Amino acid sequence: MLDWQSRYFDFLSLIEKTFTGIRRTIAKNLSHLMIAFLLLSRGEHSRNGRISVSAISRVMLTGAKPKNRYKRLNRFLDNPRFNPLDLVPGFIYLIFGEEGVVGLVPIVIDQTTICGVEVISASVPFEGRALPIGLTSFEYGLMEGSQNDIEWNFFKNLIDRMPAWLEVVFILDRGYSRVRLVREFVRNSVLFIIRERRDVGVKLGRRWLSVGRLRHRLGQAVRYRRVLLGRGDSELVDIIVYQGRGFKEPWFLVVPPGCEMFLPTAKVVELYRERMQIEIKFRDFKTHLGVRGLKLEVRKGERLLRLLIPLALCYIILVVLGASKLGQEIRLEVEILRRQARHGTRRSLSVLLIGCRLLADPFLISVKTIINTLKRLCFWAIQGKGLISIINFQPP
Repeated sequence: MLDWQSRYFDFLSLIEKTFTGIRRTIAKNLSHLMIAFLLLSRGEHSRNGRISVSAISRVMLTGAKPKNRYKRLNRFLDNPRFNPLDLVPGFIYLIFGEEGVVGLVPIVIDQTTICGVEVISASVPFEGRALPIGLTSFEYGLMEGSQNDIEWNFFKNLIDRMPAWLEVVFILDRGYSRVRLVREFVRNSVLFIIRERRDVGVKLGRRWLSVGRLRHRLGQAVRYRRVLLGRGDSELVDIIVYQGRGFKEPWFLVVPPGCEMFLPTAKVVELYRERMQIEIKFRDFKTHLGVRGLKLEVRKGERLLRLLIPLALCYIILVVLGASKLGQEIRLEVEILRRQARHGTRRSLSVLLIGCRLLADPFLISVKTIINTLKRLCFWAIQGKGLISIINFQPP
């Protein structure tokens, strides 16, 4: 049997090293919850996308009675000293390490609904999934200010906390296509790719027309340089139009003007393709990790956000395990390939499911190997090497 009590101290060391300045009580609770979610992930096929606060508290290894575990979990979810927005530098350190990335890094941002709460997530594409680096939440009807203000505060928090050595480009869908946001990104010298709606007006030369009327060819990206986006409240941008085979409609991708050296046309299309990975991450959270079944009665936005932080850490660990060389070796034993390729691959198991399988099947791999792998994985991250470089990680 896997000694999770010893793994608790490994995760505690990882959290204290990664999230510097965090209170030790919060670090302890995050460690307990990471283990709780890892234990629950072993039965992901049997839950049908449903977990509960009670189920989470029951598997917490705190040595207390079930009722006291439940009370402890609720105290953590109501802790005003725990602000998830302060953890962005820690997630960046955990994923990228200390100055371990060369080149432009895509940060995909999108919104989903969990337990009646709107959750905005910023994530890094990795192995067909998206590793979260920042989360925020709000509830319609209980917002202070407008949704646009909440979104910009989240973006500004990300911008301010990005290390100087990390070059990023924000990738956003049509829900964020507004001139005000484009202007704020340009003022803060941020690279971005935003998909624009086809009915928005642009000034091309001396005439105004809708974005949807910009000419393009099937399978060939066309770049319109320094066009004026929006009537009245306008901003200079470049627009790339691309329609691949099988697309229902073209992509109208807005980027900063004069950024072709950093974001060439083909690169913009390639980067925007990775936006879909955050949708897959949302599905993983709701179905495989079970947050679709969560029921929170009061202060749902704050409590859900605090619960999603250890879940995000658990998700990163599972995806990294599935992508490691150990996961690749296990894949050969457990995966049944599809007869025909789907989305360019015959694989039937994602890196997340491989990671879950590693923890769930005692006959698949020795307990000692799993223990050593988790231990070395924590050591790898604590040394500042970055989990995104897992392709270099050698299993025991």
